[in-house]
Amino acid sequence: FTGFGWESYLETRLDSELARAASSEQDLSFFLIAIENFDFNNQIIPQLTSILLERFKFRDLVFEYGTNGFAAIVQGMNLDRAMALSQDLYTQISALLVNNQMNNKFGIGITTRSLRLITGNRLIDEAQQALNKAFDEEGLPIVAFRVNPEKYRQYLSDNE
Repeated sequence: FTGFGWESYLETRLDSELARAASSEQDLSFFLIAIENFDFNNQIIPQLTSILLERFKFRDLVFEYGTNGFAAIVQGMNLDRAMALSQDLYTQISALLVNNQMNNKFGIGITTRSLRLITGNRLIDEAQQALNKAFDEEGLPIVAFRVNPEKYRQYLSDNE
C-alpha cells in the first residue's frame, strides 16, 4: 500500500543504523507517527506517503508501524532538528487531513540516540512512550523523549 518497509523489519534495521551511528559518533533520530481511526487503505495514503518521503528522504528508512502509523529513522539528526522537522511535518499532515475533511487526531513521538549505545528495541519503546504522551497534548501533539545523560550514566553503572 505505502511502498514503505514492513514493521517486522524495523527493529533489525534500527539496530544496524544505531551501530552505524555509534561507529561514526553521530546522532540518530527516530520518529513514530500515528493517526487515530486510520488505516493503510485510506484514500490519502498516496499524498501522505509523498509528504513522509519529502521529509524523511529515504524510502528504506520509513516503515509502516502498527495499523495506523509510520516509523522513520534519520541519521545525523539531533533532537532540536528532529523537533523542527516534526513541526513542519505536523503542519503538512494537518493540512492534508483538513483538505480531505478528516478531523482524525494524530501524534508524533521522537527519541534520539544522544551518544548512547542503545538497542533498537529500547529506542522504539522510548518513541512509543513519547507518542502515547503526544496524544494527551492539547496544543501541538509532538513529544520528544529527552535523555538525561547523568541519569543514563547512573543507570548504566547501577546495572553493571
